[in-house]
Amino acid sequence: MCELDVYMKRSDSNPKIASEVIYARAECGELVIRDIVGSTKRFQGAIISEIDINRERLELRESPILEPVLEFISAYDDCLSTGKYEADLQRLWEEVKGKGDQIIRDLWVKLKKA
Repeated sequence: MCELDVYMKRSDSNPKIASEVIYARAECGELVIRDIVGSTKRFQGAIISEIDINRERLELRESPILEPVLEFISAYDDCLSTGKYEADLQRLWEEVKGKGDQIIRDLWVKLKKA
């Protein structure tokens, strides 16, 4: 059996966050992982960026833009599956755009000072 060590790739670090993980699933805008003893961890705003079975490694990527994007995708999929447009979808899209604008402004301020 292949258990994975899990790392969270961030802009400034790559810490190990779990060991002996055997299960991962995207669920309602969050990522759920479970280890061999059944312990579960949930991560908002994270996606799987790499799986390397040879190294027994699973790498997650965390970003502030991912949570609103994943929520939007989930709501979009719900609209498609029900065949019914929900007005909430527009609000979620505005949140994605707003978060993107905020990230760009913050980066511009940070790098302009450098």
